[in-house]
Amino acid sequence: IPMPANLFMKDNKIGANNIKKSIFFVISSQPRYLIKFPYLPKLFQEYMDCQKRFIGGLCDEPRSNVCIRPHRDDYGWSIINRLKDYVAPIKVSSWDTSFNAELNKCRIFVCDHLSTTYLQALVENVPTILFWSPGSNVLKDEAQPYFDLLRDSGILFDSPEDASAAINRIYNDVQAWWCSDAVVDVVATFKRQYCDDPGSVLKEVQRVLMDAAGEVAR
Repeated sequence: IPMPANLFMKDNKIGANNIKKSIFFVISSQPRYLIKFPYLPKLFQEYMDCQKRFIGGLCDEPRSNVCIRPHRDDYGWSIINRLKDYVAPIKVSSWDTSFNAELNKCRIFVCDHLSTTYLQALVENVPTILFWSPGSNVLKDEAQPYFDLLRDSGILFDSPEDASAAINRIYNDVQAWWCSDAVVDVVATFKRQYCDDPGSVLKEVQRVLMDAAGEVAR
């Protein structure tokens, strides 16, 4: 029986909250040595440089509230040490703390790579800023219009500087931005395509089971 992903089946969403301070920045990693083409170590060095540019572009208050969630495997890059010049003292999210617990504490979620984490943030209705290089994250033609919607609404950016500038603009009143009609409509459209929110978990389970029972009865 097809069912929504377990991570998406929650009745209570986190939502936007101006009282919270944290900018929860989730970053990735990859091995330092070539394991397959076209993922060259040089490209990851450029990726780490984008992290520095993003943090360096933030104003004092948002920058002081950045909490970085590194990948579980650093692969010898010493990513956190590389970022200390840009965020001091640096706040690091431990893997002993669940992803959702960190989401629940943040004012803005930030992700710089294509992964499932930003989908979880959208399902939880947490204000989200995304940025990555289109050249390094090639999309299928059928996906492009949906990501263009995120760009047009100020959620997805092609450069770290544009992403940090957006956060500087919205940080003081993230609720007004995230709850605006234009952003709400775009997020709903994107979610229907890639991380459909079933709404009430019990009602969704009931619907799926009733549909299956109907199929058996036929």
